Amino acid sequence: MMNTKEYILALSEKIGLPEEAAQYALPIAEQLDGSAFLEEIWQCVTCKDHHVRYGAINLFRQKEGEYGCEAYRICLAATLLLTRNMKALYEEKGYDMQIYWDSLQDIAIWTNCCKRDTGRWGMKQFGWLTKTLGGTLWRLGRMQFELIHFEEGHYEKDGVVLNDGDIVINTHIPEGEPLTPEKRTDAFDRAVKFFGRNVFMCESWMLWPAHYEMLKPTSNIISFMNDFDIFHSFEQPGVNDLWRIFGYRSDYRPEKLPANSSMQKAYIERLKQNGGLTGGGYGIHVHK
Repeated sequence: MMNTKEYILALSEKIGLPEEAAQYALPIAEQLDGSAFLEEIWQCVTCKDHHVRYGAINLFRQKEGEYGCEAYRICLAATLLLTRNMKALYEEKGYDMQIYWDSLQDIAIWTNCCKRDTGRWGMKQFGWLTKTLGGTLWRLGRMQFELIHFEEGHYEKDGVVLNDGDIVINTHIPEGEPLTPEKRTDAFDRAVKFFGRNVFMCESWMLWPAHYEMLKPTSNIISFMNDFDIFHSFEQPGVNDLWRIFGYRSDYRPEKLPANSSMQKAYIERLKQNGGLTGGGYGIHVHK
């Protein structure tokens, strides 16, 4: 059986976590391993109440004095250790272990995101990662999926009827390689096989109808939008999901934003034209 250091370093290499980040978390992980506090965090992860799961970050903040470091560092160490609990859960449920490894890519994504945002390695998105660790969100190819209750009233189109409370597959798009049609089809195919159903929902900034005016028809985002029947959309002021296009910044005024890609240039022009509104949409995809 590997000791804490061996486990953390081997896991990090497997999931693409920078070694520097693993080494930063390691001293805290060695203190946490086997502790009652780590078990308390796991109980939060597996709690059905999402308020408890997302509130777990407060527990890490309460431990800053004891561990002598910021909450995000403690959180990263705990996240890495709890992948062992997640593995045991996958084995108990009989899930494909390749899905386990693929799903753990989210740890590297959000650790890198914390570094870009704060200048330090850590984990700010523990509430979101409780879904992955607790076995309720799975990465299947290029996209992530979870089962949720439809809560958008009544939907009916092309023989598909949904009402509040019906189960649908919720779709998420993690940061990463281009979202090509081939990779989307592969992900939807995998999800149909995994869940045994084919009705998908997505609520995302990527489904903002304004993209049809802003982006080229050949854009992968436009192609993704065309996968869905966008039945509801919205626009609102504020930063919202601009960090996904421009990264974390202290100032999102158009004149302060980088224009290094066609997407960034399109958003800057739109923000100038509409007074800073951004948006999103809700869509249904029936995979055939």
